Formats: sequence, C-alpha cells, structure tokens
Amino acid sequence: MRGATLVDGSPIRVEQTMWKYLHCEASSFEGGPSLVCCCNPNSNPLPFSSQKEQREVVPDFLLFRNFPNALHGLDYRPLVQAMVFSRVPGVNTPSSVLRTMDRAVVHSELLRIRDRLGKDMFPVIDMKYHANGYTGTGVREIAQKFPVVVKVSNADAGFGKMVVKSRSDYDDLESILALTKEYFTEEPFVEHEYEFRVQVIGKHVRCFRRNSEGWKNNWGNLVFEDHEWRDKYKVWIDEIRKLFGGLDMFAFDVLHKADGTDVILEVNDK
Repeated sequence: MRGATLVDGSPIRVEQTMWKYLHCEASSFEGGPSLVCCCNPNSNPLPFSSQKEQREVVPDFLLFRNFPNALHGLDYRPLVQAMVFSRVPGVNTPSSVLRTMDRAVVHSELLRIRDRLGKDMFPVIDMKYHANGYTGTGVREIAQKFPVVVKVSNADAGFGKMVVKSRSDYDDLESILALTKEYFTEEPFVEHEYEFRVQVIGKHVRCFRRNSEGWKNNWGNLVFEDHEWRDKYKVWIDEIRKLFGGLDMFAFDVLHKADGTDVILEVNDK
C-alpha cells in the first residue's frame, strides 16, 4: 500500500498490529471518533514499520487478517465487539467476524443452506453438538456411530481435534473434556482420497489440494497443488458469500471421496 491514494488523492496510511497488542474504545457521541485503537509496541516488530512504537489510531477501515481467538482460552471477542459497536466498515465486516468466531454457529448456517438446497447440491457434513455435559445419567442422548472426529470449541489449524474409534476411547476423552468449560462437536470420520480448499478473495477464486501424512490434512508437512475448477463450486461460493450479511473473503474445505462425491467440512472467513 506504500504510495497508494484514494480517488481524491488522499494518502492511505496502514497500521498493522496483533490482537494481543490492541486496545479499542468505541463511542456514539456526536462530534467524536466512533473508534479509537491503541496499538501497543510489538515485541518483535516488522522491519521498517511503526510497530515498535505506541500508536493511537482512528481507523476509517478495518482489514482482518487472522482469527480473534487462539489457544489456551485466548479470546479477543471484546475487541471485535468494540469494532461492531463503532460501525466502522471492514473486510470482512466486524459483525460477520464476530459471528464466525463460533464454529458451531457457522456450521448451523451451512446446514440451513443444505436444508434449502438439498444435500446433493450442498453436501455439508453432519455434526452433533455437545454443551460439554450430560443430563446426569451418563447416557449419550443422540447416538453416533464410531469412528467420529471430535472437535473442541473454536480451535483451528488442526488443534483440538481427535479421531475417536470406540466407546472406550470416547469415555477416556470425555473424562478430559469434563475438566474444561468448552463445548465440543462430533462429526463422522469420512474416508476420502484427498482434501481441497476453495479460497475466495473478492472476485478472485483459487482451488488447491492440501496433502499431508496424517488424517489432518492441514497439519504437519503440507504439500499444495492446484485443483481443477468445477461448476458446482460456484453454487457453494455464491451461497457462502451471503452468510452473515455478506463475506468478501473466505475459504472452505472439502473432502473428495473415492466414489466421486464431495463433503463440505467447514468455512473460514480469514
């Protein structure tokens, strides 16, 4: 963006920071800024940047580059809520970023699309949601055949996921999950030939495979290769783009099975 300007010639100034260095305050008072962001000094600043300095920024536009939650319970939801409150525009919109922080909420919207279009046209994987606890009877109220993939809370990048192959394994895992407050989900383990991702940035679309040594196709030593475009992907893109008031930037992961069918796993908006 160096040297870039608006159509009226006004220079564009870009300030970049990480969630952990950010403080936000938002206001609706007339005559004042709707959002003020304090960017604290970065312990490892980018070369030739202002990240080593304390900066106070009144943004006109927001660009989200990574997830506002992380491992060990780190959750920057209050910062996103300040951005939503401020009504400052962004990509994606702050309100959509807030909604997509919860994986189960996103999957519920995908299931709504599947209910409307049918499973053949929009083949989203089935899911079971647990609020992390039973009724007290120790009985699983909704039965699920093993093996299943258990995913804990909103972790990404392969964290918080495990294949459970039997009831005994499930009981062991549950004894650990009971020590946390996080929800978890179950999905059927899908045998597949490969996984591919469809990445959308505005009007630009890219399809590529992610190959790895284990069942987590986004974990370990990854090998990327281009994947051919198919017309049915446009239906998926057009529907996902409408989520939460509209997404300008997103990606979704798909499993391709040996019988030639596909299963949509999840959507990421960053």
